[in-house]
Amino acid sequence: MDGLSIGAESGKRFSLAAKIETLQKDIGYHFSDTQLLERALTHASLSKTHNQRLEYLGDALLGLVISDCLYSHHVNLSEGILTRQRAFLVSKATLLNLANRLKLHLYVRVGGSIGGAIPDSILADTIEAVFAAIYLDAGLTRAKQAVVHCYETYVGRDFLDVVAKDSKTLLQEFCQKHGYALPFYEYVQSPVPPSKQFTVRLTISDLTLAVESQATSKRQAEKMAAAQLLKQLEETGTGDYGSDQSRRS
Repeated sequence: MDGLSIGAESGKRFSLAAKIETLQKDIGYHFSDTQLLERALTHASLSKTHNQRLEYLGDALLGLVISDCLYSHHVNLSEGILTRQRAFLVSKATLLNLANRLKLHLYVRVGGSIGGAIPDSILADTIEAVFAAIYLDAGLTRAKQAVVHCYETYVGRDFLDVVAKDSKTLLQEFCQKHGYALPFYEYVQSPVPPSKQFTVRLTISDLTLAVESQATSKRQAEKMAAAQLLKQLEETGTGDYGSDQSRRS
């Protein structure tokens, strides 16, 4: 791998061999077959041995891994909410954030037809190719570990909770859209040692739906309650919530 040239920063060129150890450390995985990583970092503009097939595989792999993580982590969330969360976590914007945090532009190999800075789309696609290369090198379990490591390190340790964070907003928007009263959060029990759990009851006066949720903070209890009520709305089709979400997915 010596002598390979890669992306430039501030007019400088770097040797892939000199930097490859840093990249492997940052992604949390060291390759047995470094040629797989070399291919993952090679754009079609440079060589016939490029990363497009790896991008295809990485896209499917990432969807599976993120879906599995969300399914296991959010046992009460509906399909519609899980689908929106997955879409966010595998979006080009999220992948570009990962690529930038990993300084992937220092490693991607491109041909002369790619002038100036490496396009965002190439960087986002390359991170998918890297995950696919890990899968081919070590299998699904190790690839999943690397994906989770990168997301926890560079997106945030709570990356799986983005949906829960936004559930209150989604519920409020639903009520406003259909002219219902706004959600009402009522605390029915303060923390009692040793559980230290807040209990919140969520109701919408115009509807017959109500839920209760417990968490170690008021804010989290409200988010969880909102997520549960959204699930009820989707299951019952109240206000066509379920069909609305299907059309958005």
